[in-house]
Amino acid sequence: PEANAFKGISIQCYTCDSRVTGLEGCMLFNESSPDVYKAASSSRDESCATIIGLSGQDSVTGTTYPDFAMRTFISKCVDRDWGTVSYGGATFRGRIKCCTSDLCNKENIDIPKRFRNALKGGFFIISGLLIAIGIVGGIIYLSCWRKRKAKHDSCVTNESGIRLLPSEPTPGTGWSQRGTATDYPERSAAP
Repeated sequence: PEANAFKGISIQCYTCDSRVTGLEGCMLFNESSPDVYKAASSSRDESCATIIGLSGQDSVTGTTYPDFAMRTFISKCVDRDWGTVSYGGATFRGRIKCCTSDLCNKENIDIPKRFRNALKGGFFIISGLLIAIGIVGGIIYLSCWRKRKAKHDSCVTNESGIRLLPSEPTPGTGWSQRGTATDYPERSAAP
């Protein structure tokens, strides 16, 4: 006995593509929508599938696209949980749900809020970390700049540009009491 009422038909599936018709009737399944069709396949390798894609950007063209839904046939269909999936030469973030009985791809697959929030949360966490790194880097730079400036400000120049030592030694260092070669001529002479 045939599994289907029509000879030569292996499976019947709903078909629609929200990229063409909008989300009406396809994302939230509506069998009476004029954009949802019943189609049949004679291939025993094909299964019905519901494909949900999250909004993103095409890596080749740079074009952004909204969330989308497709209901179709897929040969040797394999379920893909939420993540990076490929279909028809395209790679995107989403999910593929396969089923093997007639007109079984009418189940609605909602985008989990936790998954949607994780995408947004990841963006905010990375942005926050970059801002924090920038602030810490700025504070370190200013601290080093102030230390360098303080070190160079201890020498004062007069109007002619000659560097003058400070009139008093800095606290804790004192003036050096070491003699020079002119103080000890016998030590500066060559043997």
